Amino acid sequence: MNVLLVNSTFGGVSGSGQHVKMLVEELSGKVNFKIWSVKTVGYLDFPKLRSLSFYTLCKVRKIPRDADIIHVHNPKFAGLFRNDFRCLLTIHGDYRAELKIEYGLFALPIVAYIDSQIKKADLITTVSPLWAKANNWLWVPNMIKLAELRKIQPHPDGGYLLWVGRDDPIKDYPFFRRIAELVYKYHGIKSIALGVLRENTEFLRHMVYLEKKLWLE
Repeated sequence: MNVLLVNSTFGGVSGSGQHVKMLVEELSGKVNFKIWSVKTVGYLDFPKLRSLSFYTLCKVRKIPRDADIIHVHNPKFAGLFRNDFRCLLTIHGDYRAELKIEYGLFALPIVAYIDSQIKKADLITTVSPLWAKANNWLWVPNMIKLAELRKIQPHPDGGYLLWVGRDDPIKDYPFFRRIAELVYKYHGIKSIALGVLRENTEFLRHMVYLEKKLWLE
């Protein structure tokens, strides 16, 4: 089986980038993947233009004729689907809410375009059981390596509620902070925000994880 896999952040630090990397690794020898990412296709490294430029460069490329499936891992790139190929879309986030936060009113025509394009998919999967049920999509949990989880040692100070997300309005840090405060108030459980640096409180610590396994606070 030959699969054209489209994911701009393949192998990167993003959740979808790691998800597709593990997908390719686990299916190695069973599926032949052709990967379109920013490393293989390219993009313009300017705010608000990264996804658009990557998508545009993908559009001008020819879909490999031997591809059995086009597997896109972002609804923003659903316009790459073709009627003469089997098309699979995996949705990793709430693209409607994210685009509105990022672009405001300018997001309305973008969302309308994406909504029209995802209809071309033969199958839509999502990492969210809530969205799967609401939209009649197939729920496929986000991929993680269980062996890596087993290596994690308990924190010496006890359990924490962990929030992982980049410093971006899309990740809605204020919403997590309110949750963390209530969890501490009613259950006495402290939280850690990994990915943003803010002033620490009694109930919430902030950390950034570096490649050399060092913590900054």
